[in-house]
Amino acid sequence: MFSNYSKLLALIIGLLGTSASAGDWTTSKTPSDFQLKENDVYPIISDLDAALPNQKVSDIIANTNHENPKAQVPLVKSSTGSYTWPSGSFDDRGTSDWYPQGVTTSSDAYGNGLYDGMQIDLISWHNNIKQDGKNVDGVKGARITFVDRRDSSKTKYRHVLLVLGEKDSDNKASFKTQKLHAGGIMWYGDLLYVVDTSAGLRVFSMKHIYQVDDSGKGIGRVGDKYQAYGYKYVMPQIRSYTHYASSGENLRFSWISLDRTTKPDSILVGEYSKDTAECDKHCRIVRWPIDSTNRLLKTSSPGGNPNVHLALATEAVKHNRRWIQGGASIKGKYFITQSPAGKATGTLLTWDGSKEERFVDFFPKGPEDLSYRENHGDLWALTEPPTDQTYDRKKYPGRHVFGFDPKKVSS
Repeated sequence: MFSNYSKLLALIIGLLGTSASAGDWTTSKTPSDFQLKENDVYPIISDLDAALPNQKVSDIIANTNHENPKAQVPLVKSSTGSYTWPSGSFDDRGTSDWYPQGVTTSSDAYGNGLYDGMQIDLISWHNNIKQDGKNVDGVKGARITFVDRRDSSKTKYRHVLLVLGEKDSDNKASFKTQKLHAGGIMWYGDLLYVVDTSAGLRVFSMKHIYQVDDSGKGIGRVGDKYQAYGYKYVMPQIRSYTHYASSGENLRFSWISLDRTTKPDSILVGEYSKDTAECDKHCRIVRWPIDSTNRLLKTSSPGGNPNVHLALATEAVKHNRRWIQGGASIKGKYFITQSPAGKATGTLLTWDGSKEERFVDFFPKGPEDLSYRENHGDLWALTEPPTDQTYDRKKYPGRHVFGFDPKKVSS
């Protein structure tokens, strides 16, 4: 009986949003155990440059083809703006073929918040379609949404398909899609970093976006044309960072964010798990410094080997929290999104190095990635589920993208 009472008391404390034991958060004594190997730019990129018309980000923004409806975000306090996705004949709000995952903005790209003079958001989606009555993840890979935020009264967007370059059977430059959950993204200068759950980081470039034949439904070089499942633009992967487990430390790359409040700038990568036993061992947040001059992770060459470039983590924090979908840090304080299984709302966790605070019912259902806009002082997030029966669907359409003021977070 006492055991049941203790469990009930623990549950009530969790739901009230009180602080948790600092002992649940521990910092690794050897964060450099977490290493990433920097791989060279893929040679196929030069072949694709020669074969296809290279487009600028401004070309994408000039050719947006859908509008983002305005929508009030339920629950979120101190909102600094929001939008959603259209429904009807073009149904990004309700589709179960694509799921939004990551968010980054032009404030990550450059400190002044503008890329080529434009305010832009990027959203990642992973593909999930039904084949023979079963869900099949990643057939069409992942896509990035370029959202034009220049006019706050009329937000517009266009999708760009992420691809991997290859040579076709005729030894011609081509490309294919790849299974990629794209659980988090980070835009830095011209580069876009996308997490690959089991492998590390994939890197794309704003300098390599190609226009293809959007009337074709194939993928890659089809006859004398290039197609991308009906998409007008593709962005090929240019390089990658592969995880090195030097001390047997496996790492899951579930989400990513940029921290401009450290010196030098740094990235955070976090792990998602829904399994208690697994989370007791893993569920970490790892930080690597990034170079603002070349936009690549800071690396060194072990043993002076010029052919190997390794990025060594400078911080690794273990937190034992399940269902973590995204996170960001601001001047040493962590902000973490949590999507507890079976709950109709999402939770915000914060940790300042000594105390954790839990704010339940802070988000609508299914909060995902986080991105901090230092020049605006707000955090931006998004929600994943295509439907949410908790709220009036006319007033609160699902799949929001929204900002909130981290200084005004309260129970």
